[in-house]
This record gives sequence, C-alpha cells and structure tokens, in this order.
Amino acid sequence: MDLLLDINSTNTKKDDDIQSNFDDEVIALRIKTNNDSTTHNLSTNTNCSVLQLKELVRSKLGPTARGRYLRLVCQGRLLAPDRTTLAEFHLKQDVVVHAVLAAPGVRGGQQAALSQSISPSASSR
Repeated sequence: MDLLLDINSTNTKKDDDIQSNFDDEVIALRIKTNNDSTTHNLSTNTNCSVLQLKELVRSKLGPTARGRYLRLVCQGRLLAPDRTTLAEFHLKQDVVVHAVLAAPGVRGGQQAALSQSISPSASSR
C-alpha cells in the first residue's frame, strides 16, 4: 500500500497539519516529542499501521528524526509491533502520542525487538 501525504503548510506557531489518505475513519492526533515542547497536529486513518505513523511523525519532525530509533507511546502504552493498526489500540480523537527519539546510534534494545515482533534471545541476558 502506498502512503500518500497531503501536507498543509499553514506555518502556525506550534502546529502544522499533516494528513494521510486512507479509506477508513480519520483520527486527529497530537504528537509531542521528548526533545522540544512543540506539539504537532497530525491526522491519519485508523487503518494506518504503527510503522506508517512513525514515517508520518519522522517526516513531520524533519532531519533530526532521521536515522534515530523512534518509539510511540500513547496513554502509557507502547504502540508496537510496527505492523499493528491504530484501530487495534482504540485511540480516540485528539489523543496525545509521545514520540520518543533515542539518542543517535541507540537501537532500542528489547523495545526494538518488540516493535519487530522478535523476542530477544535468552543468551543475551
């Protein structure tokens, strides 16, 4: 499935709108990052996968997010694995999703394995 973006460049002080086009229910999300106090408004479809949402968030955050491990957390719950759709998390309109960027070079450990649905080996303990 190709991911289509409709970027509205309204250039408000803190919020820009970004929207992905799908055939299911559209949900508005507020994205907050761990490295600044900016809140980004993003609209996507509930049929969108976590991986697709991560791509949208990375494009919204710009070059600082490229090449860095990204975790999305909503209501205290890690949005993983990446192939899961947002509908499976029962997200509500205007919910806050925290985008946590790892330091450059950090791959995420067990959470990275969870997002890929791969269990870390017992020998690594």
